[in-house]
Amino acid sequence: MAIEVGNVFEGRVTGVKPFGAFVALPEGRVGMVHISEVSNEFVQDINTVLHDGDAVKVQVINIAPDGKIALSIKRLLPPAPRQPREGRAEKTLENMANIVSGITKGRKTAEADLQEVPYMAVSNVKDGYIDWTTVKTILATRQEIEQYRLMPDDILMTEGGDPDKVGRGAIIKVPLKNSIHQNHIFRVRLDEQEILPSFFAEYLRHQKAKRYFLGCAKQTTGIASINMRQLRALPTLVPPLSLQKQFAAFVERVDRQKQTVQQSLEKLELMKNALMQEYFG
Repeated sequence: MAIEVGNVFEGRVTGVKPFGAFVALPEGRVGMVHISEVSNEFVQDINTVLHDGDAVKVQVINIAPDGKIALSIKRLLPPAPRQPREGRAEKTLENMANIVSGITKGRKTAEADLQEVPYMAVSNVKDGYIDWTTVKTILATRQEIEQYRLMPDDILMTEGGDPDKVGRGAIIKVPLKNSIHQNHIFRVRLDEQEILPSFFAEYLRHQKAKRYFLGCAKQTTGIASINMRQLRALPTLVPPLSLQKQFAAFVERVDRQKQTVQQSLEKLELMKNALMQEYFG
């Protein structure tokens, strides 16, 4: 039988990687089953499901122009019975987090003992990541530093910007020493017994959260803004912690794979530039 999309083969696993398994096919060909195509259920560690030498039935789901063959195991399995969702509660953010605004630039203070510290501005908070390109500093009192100091896994959120970016946020995983944030940024410190920072950060990028912010934001001349009251009232989906941890592990694995791919692309670009220099001077 020719190796074509839709055809089914009996194969044997010849290698297992964190992202998937390689399967020997007829005619000496090899295809790959991505981890997402192994089972109808979530697979966190592919090594718990597949091993070198396992006999598997696979379906060809894609053949790339370069000849790479994508396979699936789960598409040949009977559909998994739908399970009722475990207690997917919805809570307002204020019931799961401590939320504060930041320090005001240009404020007046009578104290002479001021310390220069890193200062996170709106320009540092992007949709899903922190931009460290330019970090400004500000003079602050010891009390202000204690009040606004950022901690690992705090979520920073902007109060305003373009309508499609209002309420954007990101985790600050490793804050700079004694770093604080400006008053146009909200700092959200979550109760991790209720909701994980990695889950909440992704929830902020979901259309449900974006629609809420856009619906309640004050808009003037193309700029939208939210206030503390509206942020506290954000309706937030809160799955059981076990599901949040599964989701967080999946996101972390995807981010690692994206980083690996990016590093490979950068190396290829360097090689190309070196060859161009060699051949064209």
